[in-house]
Parts: sequence; structure tokens; C-alpha cells
Amino acid sequence: MLELLTEAFHHQPCSFCREMLFTIHAEHSDLSSELILEASLDRNMELRGAAEVHLGPATSLDGI
Repeated sequence: MLELLTEAFHHQPCSFCREMLFTIHAEHSDLSSELILEASLDRNMELRGAAEVHLGPATSLDGI
């Protein structure tokens, strides 16, 4: 089910829905660096904040 939610995240136009999908992944400790990076660039500031909590050296925004 989490794989389906990951795919849905990439195609979801609703910012609130992306935030909910991100939260579900975080609750299940299933956040990939790709998902965190994409969320950290989202227009939704709450989602960006949630993603930044999970940013590590491997997902740094330096150089973007």
C-alpha cells in the first residue's frame, strides 16, 4: 500500500493531499530521500517544514 501512496504523491495536484501522504509515510518510517527532497521543494510551507525535519546529508538542498 505504501508503494501506491508513493506513486500517488508524485501525481497528486492537491497540496493538502501530498502533505497527508507524506505524513503517512513518516508514521510508517517509509520516507525515501527522493520523497523527502520532493516534499522539501513543495509550495505548501507546512509540507516543506515537515520534509526539512527529515533532511539529512544525503538529501541536502545544497547545489539545487
